[in-house]
Amino acid sequence: MDNSDWTRNGDYHPSRWDSQADAANLIAENKCEKNPENSIGIVSMAGKRVEVHVTLTNDLARILNAVKDIKLSQECDFLTALNISVLTLRHRQNKNQKQRIILFVGSPIRHKVEEMVQIGKKLKKYNIATDIISFGHVEENRPYLEGFLNAINNANNSSMLEVPTGYYILDSLFTSPIMNDNMGYDNNMDNEINAINNQYPQNTGNNINSQSSTGQQPSKLNIKKLIYKIKIKNK
Repeated sequence: MDNSDWTRNGDYHPSRWDSQADAANLIAENKCEKNPENSIGIVSMAGKRVEVHVTLTNDLARILNAVKDIKLSQECDFLTALNISVLTLRHRQNKNQKQRIILFVGSPIRHKVEEMVQIGKKLKKYNIATDIISFGHVEENRPYLEGFLNAINNANNSSMLEVPTGYYILDSLFTSPIMNDNMGYDNNMDNEINAINNQYPQNTGNNINSQSSTGQQPSKLNIKKLIYKIKIKNK
């Protein structure tokens, strides 16, 4: 995660950091819900040193608390963070699990393009895929991240999501390849929908099972987005 001083910026509501933290929490929740054997670690890239806040675990509470406790400071060291992430993944208990790094980039990359390409090739050698979420300095960082992505990509197992200034990272994330395999409509969602409907009666026009003004039913994707946003609001 990008915990540099740059993420204090408020050009993504309510700030780059808060938007990033919400996105990280969403990804963690969906990964844990999808498969209880999935394990997640949290690494911060800025401050006095790159730090592993939680090693690979499927304990969602530990993951969410780790994100909450991260402090913002200085600038990111992306190369060191990626190398430490490689070491963290190598210590996973289930060696049959696929390896993936989700890289949040919300500050300028100070490394050379050649260095980003080199680390990408190293990760590819270790069969590690990546999903990049770029925001805040999208155009400035594009050459570095494209070089990294092209070097690590193996049969389209990696992706990059660019979120322009003023957009919500969560909204962009829901329709990205990062989340597409997690957007299934499960049975537990019915209970959440019913709970929301009890809070918003039909005569208010806010019932998510009611038809829109166009006469069309809301998509399952929009239902999932609404549920998660209400969860964030009620935290």
